[in-house]
Amino acid sequence: MIGIILLTYNRTDYAVSTIRGVVSNLTGGEFGWYVADDGSQPEHYVRVLAELSTRNCRLLGSHSEKLSYGGSMNRALDTLSSQVDIYLLLEDDWELRTPLDLQPFVECLTEVPRAGVVRMGYLSSGIQGHLMIHRGRGYWVLDDSQSRHHSVLAWAGHPCLVKSSYFRTHGRWPVGLQPGDTELAMAHQYRVGRGVDILWPSEFGIHGPWHHIGERQSYIYHGQL
Repeated sequence: MIGIILLTYNRTDYAVSTIRGVVSNLTGGEFGWYVADDGSQPEHYVRVLAELSTRNCRLLGSHSEKLSYGGSMNRALDTLSSQVDIYLLLEDDWELRTPLDLQPFVECLTEVPRAGVVRMGYLSSGIQGHLMIHRGRGYWVLDDSQSRHHSVLAWAGHPCLVKSSYFRTHGRWPVGLQPGDTELAMAHQYRVGRGVDILWPSEFGIHGPWHHIGERQSYIYHGQL
């Protein structure tokens, strides 16, 4: 089973669009959801759970508590660790608008020992890497070791498939940071560890099938915008 961790905070219209895009277009496995709500208004949390129920999505767990970005993700990992081996990490402002079959990427993560993450958002100019082939599909193995710019990172907070062993190798999310700082901290943990590979399917070009729909920031740690 693939555990979809939906990180959300008070952006109900975005979250509903994200859920509907997944339900309409995502295939290639059995999916279960975890709603990681970082202390939204009650009506937002209720609406997100209702949308999943209406669309017959399997709910593996949820919480609505102010834990910070990293704390919410860690709570989800703790709940799902005995139920799934692969996570789909998904913030509430990424919409899937075209069909996407995850099966080839799941096979790659399962069969290639060093494969830890398959990114599916977009690539920043300047990222380096080398090409790997698995079952006739090309994957760029991303390398940010020579990057001097904070936006050119192998790890990114975009939609991605992550093998559960990644977090045993590179550590869990840092707690108490704003979302952007959390992403940078995770990227640093990867850069200094480099125990597994972060992959980008070459068939995507530079932009994956997920569209970033967020124009409003979700939150500042322990405060609303």
